Amino acid sequence: VCSSDLLYRANGFRDVKVTTKVAGNHDGKAEEVGVSLTIEEGPQWFVSAVEISGVNLRDFDNLKALLQTAEGQPYSDTALVTDRDTILNFYFDSGYPDATLELKTEPDEAAHRMGVKIEVTEGRRNFVRRVLVSGYRTTRPRLIYDCIPLQTGDPLSQSAIIDAQRRLYDLGIFAKVDIALQNPTGKERDKNVLYRLEEASRYSYTFGFGAQLA
Repeated sequence: VCSSDLLYRANGFRDVKVTTKVAGNHDGKAEEVGVSLTIEEGPQWFVSAVEISGVNLRDFDNLKALLQTAEGQPYSDTALVTDRDTILNFYFDSGYPDATLELKTEPDEAAHRMGVKIEVTEGRRNFVRRVLVSGYRTTRPRLIYDCIPLQTGDPLSQSAIIDAQRRLYDLGIFAKVDIALQNPTGKERDKNVLYRLEEASRYSYTFGFGAQLA
C-alpha cells in the first residue's frame, strides 16, 4: 500500500487514497488470503513554474539542469526534497560551506497547478590554500599526493576532501586517515586542508607449534 501511495504522489497525485481489503479462504482455500487494493487517484497536479533566485549567473543553467522539478512536469514533494539536497550538494562541492536555501510553493487549487520558488543564499566561497600531510614515514609522498584531488586555488570541495580520504584508505597501507580544516570557522577565504596519516604495520608474523604421534 505504501509503495502504491508513494508512486502516485511522485507522479503528481497529491490527494491519492489507497485502501486495502484482506479476505481469508481465497478461492475456497483456507491457507490462502486475497488482498484487494482500491485506489482513488484524485486530480493530477503539475508544476506551473519554477523560479530560482540568489544563484550566480555562471552556475544558473548547470544547476537548473540538475533539478527534477520542472515546468509542465507532475508535481512531487519527494522530487522537491531531492532537488533541495542536489542544490546544497552542488554548493558544498563548489566551496560554499554555508550555503542555504528556502523552498516556497504556491498552489492553484482550481487549475491543479503548483508554482515553486527556490531562494538560495550562497554565502562566502572558500578555496584551498595548501594541502598539508603529516604522519607518514616510509610511504613515498608522490603516492600520497596522487590520491588527493585538491590543488592550491581549487574550490574547497567537501566531496573531494572525503574522496581523498577514501583513496588513501584504499591503498591498504594506512591504519588511520584523519582530515580537518585549519581554522574552519575563521573568516579567511583560503583554508589549509590537513591530512593526518597513521601507517599500518608493514610486516606480521604468525608462529605455530604442533605435535604428531603415531
